[in-house]
Amino acid sequence: MDVFHTIEHGVPIVGGNLDAWALGPVINEAYDRLEGWCDQLEYENVPPKDFIIKSEGNRRYLFPTFKPDPDDFSKSETVAMDRAWDLLMSMLNKGYEGYQEAKAYFHSNDTFIGRAYNKARLENRPMDWHEVIDAYDELHATNHSQIKTLLQC
Repeated sequence: MDVFHTIEHGVPIVGGNLDAWALGPVINEAYDRLEGWCDQLEYENVPPKDFIIKSEGNRRYLFPTFKPDPDDFSKSETVAMDRAWDLLMSMLNKGYEGYQEAKAYFHSNDTFIGRAYNKARLENRPMDWHEVIDAYDELHATNHSQIKTLLQC
């Protein structure tokens, strides 16, 4: 969701570095927050505020215990979240085949995110938002140069 919101508005929703981990791009700060919640539940039997965690094998599922207030997110944030959800679920709802499809998507030079990911991974560094936007523009024949200018501020 951060990728889509940053491309269109120059501001991430979650924020943090977009790291090029082996299985694909990850916002490390968000991952650490989720891991902390899971560790707190596992070792101290304390669930995170506002979520229920369920485990199936090595997978963890988080379910909110509340319905967000309509004012919690802007329209642009909701659109970006929906876009990310739709993209991922179209792949992940297919089980292991979908997992392989998602993995290919995030590693492929045929996708904007894959291009930026591969460059960062090759150079052993976090992904660069300008490279993500450049790859998006190249593949979609768009021009988000104004967003790149916003990111420099």
